[in-house]
Amino acid sequence: MAFWRDLSLVLLAFEAFGVFLAIGVACYFTLKGFNWLDVRARIFIPQVRRSFKEVESTVGKASKMVALPFIETTAFFGGLVAAVSALRRRS
Repeated sequence: MAFWRDLSLVLLAFEAFGVFLAIGVACYFTLKGFNWLDVRARIFIPQVRRSFKEVESTVGKASKMVALPFIETTAFFGGLVAAVSALRRRS
């Protein structure tokens, strides 16, 4: 019985070594892939940054063009209401 116990412990040790070796290899190649991606991505980062700035500028201009009439209308009617209420108080 002691033989099987010792054999099972040795097999368990080999299995644990194999599992940790597989995890270590996966981590190694993942980090190696991230380094490869980092080198390749640095080429495109300035171009992507310029594109995002252009999109941000365009969206800002478009939103101002859409919102400006509503803001002006609200301000006009707010001033009109204030003027009418001031005139009512005077009379």
